[in-house]
Amino acid sequence: MRLFRSMMMFASAALAGVPGTVWGAPSAGDLFNRPRFYLALDLGYHWPRPINATSLGLAPDNRPYNWLYRINPDWAAFGRVGYRVSRHWRVEFDAGLRESNINSIHAPGPNVSGFSVGRPAQPYALCDHHVVPPPCARIAYPHTNWAYADDGMINVIYDLLPGKRLNPFVGVGGGIYHLQFDAHFYFSGVPGPISPANPATQQLQLGGSIDRLTQLAAQGIGGFSYRLQRRLALDFVYRFICAPNLRWNTLNDTPHLNQRQGLQPHDFHGSAQDETMTVGLRYSL
Repeated sequence: MRLFRSMMMFASAALAGVPGTVWGAPSAGDLFNRPRFYLALDLGYHWPRPINATSLGLAPDNRPYNWLYRINPDWAAFGRVGYRVSRHWRVEFDAGLRESNINSIHAPGPNVSGFSVGRPAQPYALCDHHVVPPPCARIAYPHTNWAYADDGMINVIYDLLPGKRLNPFVGVGGGIYHLQFDAHFYFSGVPGPISPANPATQQLQLGGSIDRLTQLAAQGIGGFSYRLQRRLALDFVYRFICAPNLRWNTLNDTPHLNQRQGLQPHDFHGSAQDETMTVGLRYSL
């Protein structure tokens, strides 16, 4: 009996020196990298890329409108709920909000009295209500015409050096990206003939992206984390997201016109891309 107790004491002493065993107290890195849920909050800045958009409705020359949507960079915020599957792999749900405003919406090429060069039947641009058209190659008051994007993504993350305090990681994600406008503009010009059904001044309201299948998006992720405490890490994250076939609606709401009168671009579609840099805190539960 005395021999058995001596053997147990020896085994306990030996195992106490092995990280991650039942008897030994795990190191901060081993505790942080065990399978468990975590929560994270990220804040940062984003840079939307211009959207080369094409309308589903036709301009008076029987061709789709072709406009470049330029959106200003602004702040971004993300909340994440994740689970560490193994020492290297994590799976997380990532919900983001990117605030922006509109810089300009115009056709490629030069502007001649509010119309596109080479396409005189296409209005060159959209002007905000503080500018008398034409011309208006840039939205003069972008903060009165804003846009934002929100997304819900499922990410798979791979930690390269999970045992180190400074740990780089890479990942990919897929989900839904929604772009919403709150903007009201004038057409920079209206092709003739001018009539009560086609007045010289018309306005266009922009709405949000529609049809969930057109809002499907993918993103690439890269960055590094710095472990502050046993359960707390500082994450520096770069995201590149792309919705390759985003579609959003517009409405000609000029008074006294119906949907068959005046300029009717209807829905637009294009590839929306955005780059984001954030810093955040991740807490392991």
